Amino acid sequence: MRKSIAIVLVCVGMLALATLAAAQSAALKALKPADFPRRPIEMVVVYPAGGGMDVTARTLAQHAEKYLGTKLVVVNRTGGGGLVGHTWLAKNSPADGYTVGVVANTLYPDALLRGGQFVLEDFMPIASINFSPLFWIANTDTEVGKMSSKQVIDYIRKNGKGVNVGITPDNVFQFLTNDVERNLGVQVNMVPFQGGKPGVVALLGKQIDLTTCLIVEFSQYAEAGQVRAVAVADDRRHPKFPDTPTFSELGIPVGGNLWGIWRFLTVPPNTPKDRVRFLEAAFLEALQDPETQAAYEKLGDPLNPMNAADNQKAYVTARETQVAFFKSIGKMK
Repeated sequence: MRKSIAIVLVCVGMLALATLAAAQSAALKALKPADFPRRPIEMVVVYPAGGGMDVTARTLAQHAEKYLGTKLVVVNRTGGGGLVGHTWLAKNSPADGYTVGVVANTLYPDALLRGGQFVLEDFMPIASINFSPLFWIANTDTEVGKMSSKQVIDYIRKNGKGVNVGITPDNVFQFLTNDVERNLGVQVNMVPFQGGKPGVVALLGKQIDLTTCLIVEFSQYAEAGQVRAVAVADDRRHPKFPDTPTFSELGIPVGGNLWGIWRFLTVPPNTPKDRVRFLEAAFLEALQDPETQAAYEKLGDPLNPMNAADNQKAYVTARETQVAFFKSIGKMK
């Protein structure tokens, strides 16, 4: 009986893989190595389940399987505000194409400021996913949550350390707040969390006044009227929250796609080239799929696909930009 069940399961698995492979384009099939992939591919996220990075990875995994011809399994390697997962990807990730890092520009401060035992060259970008600006949000059932956005900024300017703001330490979540402090000439009380979503949970529990997060981490609570967006760190208002001003509109020029999450996919530099080319092509086809794009539009996180060559150029430019900021606030010499 057990043998019969095992045979059935094997047949079902083979049929599922055949169905997935059938969705690949002719160009993609031409790039597919004969020996890859033969088992599921892990997508490693360095932040907790339910956060912006996790939702991004799971949404992409759902739509990319048919192009890769195998299952995609999202694995959360958390700790140290991302440092644990980044270190694992840099030092322990096997260079065989079966492990793909879903990372962001939060990688830079881990390598440059936080004593990470790795360098940025330990990561090889293969495809860019999108950019998502950071928001400040407030609980609507609190004094701060009932203020207008301008009143919130005035309140911070007046109360400084008396205002509790949720951040994820030593990455763009904190640096946005550093930039706001610099512009207002005050210091707030930063409350550290392991990711944006834990900060939202604390805000809902009225443990903090404001928190820094991504749209996928708070939009459901905004729709329910539990929180409201105070400001967005971008050059333009977000289409999903058109009534929310940018920080720049509030007199705090922190736009320019600097304080947000730029998400991309990486593999170890010594991964076989034929597998890298296939992974790049497969993920790009998935990112350009109208169904994938519609899924991200629904999340409020539109896609901005970029191939490996352009991703690598942007990777270097982003490093230069962040280094310049770190020097400007005295974090680097």
